[in-house]
Amino acid sequence: MLFCERSDEYKLSKKKLNREDTESKKCGCLFKLSDYVKKETNEWWLSILNEVHNHKMEKRLEGHLLVGQLIEKEKKVVDCLTKSLVQLKHISMNLKNEGKDNLKNIKQVYNALEKFKKSIRAEKSEMQHLFTCLEKHKYVYNCRSKCESTIVHDIF
Repeated sequence: MLFCERSDEYKLSKKKLNREDTESKKCGCLFKLSDYVKKETNEWWLSILNEVHNHKMEKRLEGHLLVGQLIEKEKKVVDCLTKSLVQLKHISMNLKNEGKDNLKNIKQVYNALEKFKKSIRAEKSEMQHLFTCLEKHKYVYNCRSKCESTIVHDIF
């Protein structure tokens, strides 16, 4: 089954959002397609179950969920440029310059960058990763916390 990305209704998050003015794209769109494959001949076809959209079509695809995703090649570029300490805005400009119809924005680059950083530190928190790097590169350091607390106040 294939649905419009705006199908279903918006479900309120249990967590408080950072911005109160955010809106959902969900509007209960009824559009549905069903795909079929004939196993003997490996032929595919689509059947339209409901062709009605209850919203206007977007004139531009910028910011679309699927169009804005980075492909593997672009993710590798982000990883490589991040390792080379290139700034985020320059990584984004580099990706945009690759094609005139490239609809990627800085948010997709930022998300790829965060996934890359998370893959480097694995299951460790940022502080645990910092201490690991300090020890790995043989830095002399000392950290202080208040009264048997696990919260670090100073690192020297």
